[in-house]
Amino acid sequence: MRLNTVAGLDPMVTDTTTGSLRAALSGEKARFQALFFVYYASFSGFAVFRNVYLEEMGMSGSAMGQIGFLMTATGVAVQPLWGVASDYFRAERPVLILGAVASAVALLSYPVAAGLAAPFLLVAVGTAIYSAARAPIVPITNGLVLSRGYDYGSVRAFGSIAFGIGSLGFGFLVAALGTASVVYFYVGGTAVLVAIVLSVSESADSESDGADTGDGTDTGEEGNTSDGVSADRTATDGGDESATADDDAGGDEASLSEAVRALVTNSQFLVVLVIGFLVGFSIRGGSAYFSVYMRAVDAGMAVGPWSLSPDAVTGLSWAVKTAFEAAAFVYAVRLSWSYRSFLLLGGVAVTVPNLVYGLTGQPWAIIAVQSASGLGYGLYYVAIVNLVYVVASDRVTSTAQTVLTGVGIGFGGAVGQVAGGELMDLVGVQEMYLYIAVVGFVGAAVAVFVRQDGTIGDENRAV
Repeated sequence: MRLNTVAGLDPMVTDTTTGSLRAALSGEKARFQALFFVYYASFSGFAVFRNVYLEEMGMSGSAMGQIGFLMTATGVAVQPLWGVASDYFRAERPVLILGAVASAVALLSYPVAAGLAAPFLLVAVGTAIYSAARAPIVPITNGLVLSRGYDYGSVRAFGSIAFGIGSLGFGFLVAALGTASVVYFYVGGTAVLVAIVLSVSESADSESDGADTGDGTDTGEEGNTSDGVSADRTATDGGDESATADDDAGGDEASLSEAVRALVTNSQFLVVLVIGFLVGFSIRGGSAYFSVYMRAVDAGMAVGPWSLSPDAVTGLSWAVKTAFEAAAFVYAVRLSWSYRSFLLLGGVAVTVPNLVYGLTGQPWAIIAVQSASGLGYGLYYVAIVNLVYVVASDRVTSTAQTVLTGVGIGFGGAVGQVAGGELMDLVGVQEMYLYIAVVGFVGAAVAVFVRQDGTIGDENRAV
């Protein structure tokens, strides 16, 4: 069963809506690169300055942690549901569009709440809806990219580049336009995101269904048909027309159930979830309070005739980090390392900055250590996404990615933000980073238990 986002619409209307984007983005891979670029550019301001916004509303570190936990935990709860629904109905584009629009509307609760004497409740409700809506966007897009056989790193790098550009720009925009500007830029970005999603074919083989991909060459991996069964299997079946739609639906549901059961009992998948939880705890617990930390240690500095505020240095730090992150995403596939090495070294590298933050508040040291953070995140994230793709069967691609992002990385980040907020009130924002760093190093160490053969770019996976 497949949902059609344009069913009932005049084809000419659809062509008018997406035709210019198809012409500008002549290949489907380029459209996915644009999708990541727009999403991360619009999201960057809110991600970097959210807690500064909450601090301006009068919230304590504990309240910030509760909002952060709610935002991540809600995503954790719904991501597997989004993944299963997307795989069962094969409705990736409807899910992406719904998530983008609903998250934008929900985020408008922040500027409304800023005018209230007690903003916590409205912010909490808006955050929960926002998180639930945006939860499937990245993991389902990851699955779409991988299912087409594209080099994931070369696509995801555009997200890192956009995040760096966005965070650098927002470092100055927040000072000029106010913190609420991060919300309005996200809302505007989602409109562009929806247009790009409409220009992307919903499956790697949509041309076999008569759908226009906009590029006659980028049809994804050979041998895949619209029902997720290999061409070889279809040929073997002889194209038996006597099979009914009900039989197909029943077999499809059974194969999905078996694939999910095999996934959740796979020891390597469970090890990856533990790594994702612990390293996610350290990454999200640290990054969520970074802008607050920069103001607390007064990390402003002078560069020649210019004087940079702590907010500007925050944006500059994120820009440096994501520049190295983008390079790591692009070149990771060229490294003939094992998955274990990627996750171990990447996990250590992303944790080192938290240790530095806890030991010094010098702006130049903070900026310098962003290179390790960016390189480590690129290596770690490319490895963990590709590893999950390899150990999962092609029937549960979206499910596997949403479980990783939600139950693993997401839930770890949620707990990390709550712990960080409590520690910030208890020992101070700088000392908090020392505790978070310990958890990150433990998570990196768990990578020694990864036994999966192969490395990034290998095509062998579960079937």
